Parts: sequence; structure tokens; C-alpha cells
Amino acid sequence: MGREVSYKSTIVACYIGNITMAAITNFLPIIFITLRGRFGLSFSQLGALTFINFITQVTVDFSVGPLVDKYGFRRFILASAILTVTGFTLFASAPWIADRPYPLFIAATVIFSGSCGLLELLLSPIVNSVPTEEKTKALSMLHAFYCWGVIFVVLVSTVALRLLGSDRWQFVMLLWIIVPIIDFFMFLKVPLAPPVPEEKRQGFSQLCNKKIFLLLCFAILCGAASELAVAQWASAFVEKGLGVSKLFGDIVGVCGFALMMGVGRVILGKKGGSEKIDLNIVLMVCFAMSAVFYVVAALSGSSAVSLIACAVTGLSVSTLWPGMLVAATRVYPLAGAWMFAVMSGFGDTGGAAAPWLAGKIADAVQVMPAALEYCSASGTDIEQLGLKSGLLISAVFPVIGFFIMLSVINECKIYKNSRQRSKKVVQ
Repeated sequence: MGREVSYKSTIVACYIGNITMAAITNFLPIIFITLRGRFGLSFSQLGALTFINFITQVTVDFSVGPLVDKYGFRRFILASAILTVTGFTLFASAPWIADRPYPLFIAATVIFSGSCGLLELLLSPIVNSVPTEEKTKALSMLHAFYCWGVIFVVLVSTVALRLLGSDRWQFVMLLWIIVPIIDFFMFLKVPLAPPVPEEKRQGFSQLCNKKIFLLLCFAILCGAASELAVAQWASAFVEKGLGVSKLFGDIVGVCGFALMMGVGRVILGKKGGSEKIDLNIVLMVCFAMSAVFYVVAALSGSSAVSLIACAVTGLSVSTLWPGMLVAATRVYPLAGAWMFAVMSGFGDTGGAAAPWLAGKIADAVQVMPAALEYCSASGTDIEQLGLKSGLLISAVFPVIGFFIMLSVINECKIYKNSRQRSKKVVQ
């Protein structure tokens, strides 16, 4: 008999992949204000970089998903590391190459966003394919490690920028290419379980005919929007919107958000697999909590209360992305990479829309006569009002998600009853 394959190194490589994802998604927002001041970029242009990031991920999710089922995981996960190194290097080098680097910023964003799309598409099904009975725990811990990666990236980047000076952000960005290089060599050797065999796989057409699946897709869209609107703008919001120092704001606001999100995902991993807990109800409650925290963060007259609300939002959004994936795998256990691709595509759409919308609202408010008059009379900074308005409008996403989950709960009851009737007929 052959020796049993150990997938511990595979899991570790996936965890490191999440640090790469954390760097791709979170380093850029940390330097938003620096880029705005040095290159004269508007909030809309900064929001557009986030929009491009996630739209590129959507494109990768839908185009690469069927190829993964056909050719396996390894070649695509290795390609993700190469794209990260290339994209980060180009973005950091852009000011040295061109006087007006924004077009190169866009090109670089497309490249490293393609890597993020691959990682998002591949890491969950790789972990899901590892032989284990505790799928909920495995997926939740994978996504929790993304949160620890965010904390690591934000702390290291913030301290490095403070020590070196914000004008040396390029060198800090180049520092992060070390992580994908390490992951590249790990994924060259780690064992990877094969995808679901084609004869057993639930195909794309089967999934799209299911109302529950479509509802979960739109739910993960709202969940990602609820998460990313805060995650992408938190650094700029606490610095300009709340008037808090960047170092303190990033550590308490951004890292606090990531910490609470990680704690929520650890709890989901430990408790989410219990039959006593209805995961769909948990997700619905989390949407409701997110909407409340958004409103408090945007409208509170206290910077301390707004900062705490931003951080605690991490707990309420923590379950939304991994929880939707777990809910889908319970209903469609043999869906293969296609299901993760489609759901990731919807999630990335939400992740693109919410930060972009927040940036557009922030810019629009700053030129509104009524807003200018209000700020003049009250002594409020117009940038603060713009960012708070953008955050407030983003509360619409968790509100919509709440009502979608109500429909999911109802459809799951119908689905469960129909399966029970089918079993009785067979018996």
C-alpha cells in the first residue's frame, strides 16, 4: 500500500497565497492619499483603480473557471505568482518611467488583479478538494487567514512608510513581491488533489437553473460589496473623513476591521458546521448588523465612535463571503471549480461596484452647492463630508443582502421539503 498523502504543505501554500491576495487588495488603499497628493489623482480615479482591480478579477473568474476543471490547479496557481510580481514591479516603477504614471498604474493594476482573480478562484477549491470531513472549518480558516494577512500587510506597510517616508512607497510595494516568489516555489512541489471528475460534476447549466444558486450569487455580490466598501476606503476614511492620524487610523481602523473579520471567520469555522446553527439565518443577521454599523460610522459626530464602528463592521461582514461558499457547497457538493468561479465573479462585481460608487459619491458631494454651503456654515471639511457620504450610500448593499437572504431561507425550505418527498417516493 502506498503512503497516505499529506496535504499540510498544500494548506500552508494556500495560506501564503492569501497573504499575496491581502497585499494586492490592501496595499493600494493605504497609499491612496499619498498618490492623490503627489500625482493629483481624484477620488474617482483612485476608486477606478479598485473598480479595475475587481472587474479584472471577474473576467478571470469566468474565463479561467472551466479551464481549471479541465487542466487542473497547478499551472494556473503558478501563473498567479508571476502576474503578481510583474504587476507590482510595473506599478512601483511607473513614476520612474513616465511623468504622468496613471495609465501605467491602470496597466499594472490589470496585471496584478489578474493574479488576485486566479488566487480567489483557485484557493477555495484547492482547500475544498483536500480530503477532510470538516469542509466548513477548512474554508473558514482559509478565509480567516486572509484577514491575518491584511493585518500583517497593513502593519508592515504602515510602519515601513512611517520609517522610510510616504514618498518611498515604491520600495515598500516592491518588498511584497517576496511573498508570491516564496509561494511560487511552494506550489511547484506541494500535492494537489484532482478536481471533481467530469462524469460526477454538476455542470454550469445545472447550477444556473437552480434558484437557490442564483440567489446565493447575488447574496455574495452584496456581501463582497459590504466588505470591500469599508476595507478599500477605511484608510482614507479614517485619515481624511475622521481627521485621525494615518498611523493610528490604519492600526486601529484598518487592522481592527481585519482582526474582527478574522475572529468572525474563526468562529464560523468552529461553529458553522453545527447542525444546530442555521447558517442562512446567521448570514441574514450579519447583513443587518453591517447596515447598522455603516450608518453609525458615517453619521456619528464622534471620531472615536466612527472608528470603532468601522472596526466592528469587520465582524459583521466576516461570514458573508466564506459563508456563501459554504452554503453553496452544502447544496451542490459536486459542482467543481465552475461554482467557485461563478460565485467569485459575482463577489468581485460587488467588490468593484461598492468602492467605485463610494469614490464617485465622495467626489460628487465635494462640488454640490448645498454641501459647500453646509460645510462653510458648520466648519466641516468638504473631503470629510464627501467620504462620509460615500460610506453612507454603501449601506444599501447590506440592506439588499438582508432581503436576498430572506428569499434564500424560504427557497432552502422548499428545496429540503422536495428532497424529503423524493426520498419517500423512492422508498
